[in-house]
Amino acid sequence: MVEPTSRRAREQAQQRATVLSAAAEVFSRKGFQGATMAEIAERAEFAVGTLYNLFNDKRDIYDALVRDTVSAFVGRLLTALNEPADSLTRLERFIDAETELYVEHAPLARLYFAETAGSWVDPTVGLDAEVRAMCTAVRTRTAEVIREAMDAGQMRNADPVVLAIALEGIGQAFFRAMLETPDDLPADRVAHAIKLVFFEQLRTTP
Repeated sequence: MVEPTSRRAREQAQQRATVLSAAAEVFSRKGFQGATMAEIAERAEFAVGTLYNLFNDKRDIYDALVRDTVSAFVGRLLTALNEPADSLTRLERFIDAETELYVEHAPLARLYFAETAGSWVDPTVGLDAEVRAMCTAVRTRTAEVIREAMDAGQMRNADPVVLAIALEGIGQAFFRAMLETPDDLPADRVAHAIKLVFFEQLRTTP
């Protein structure tokens, strides 16, 4: 009995991934309000009933897509912050990783910011408690690495939590501009600008 159950679970996971991939494309083209379950099913090459076997409705699909994307963001960002390198290098790699993630997930990021009121001010505003907790974990770890950089004499002393929030704000401002005008602001320029603005008065090493 274990093997059939395991096989069904794998098949369901694959179907779920296919639906989410199709939904990301449909939402990106039509927006959340404009998209329909029938269009998502057609793009996934599934019957509409299959979608309802996996998700309650269109909102459930959208929430799952956002949750999975945020989870991918968090995993990559925590990896950058925990790499075996000095603290300043880890912060720079964190900025690089976040910029790359916004490029990779640009259509969904644009959709989320367009559909969620207040998200440009607080990117976590439309997320459920579980996902917000994941974002908080990234901020907490960022503050810890900033503190480590200060202890190592790489950055001037200041409140590391405040600086972690400041880094979020600087990043969001540049990411918004990058999403709106990607031809004018390529990813490498954005990452460089964030580092320049954030570290200009804080870095103690050349």
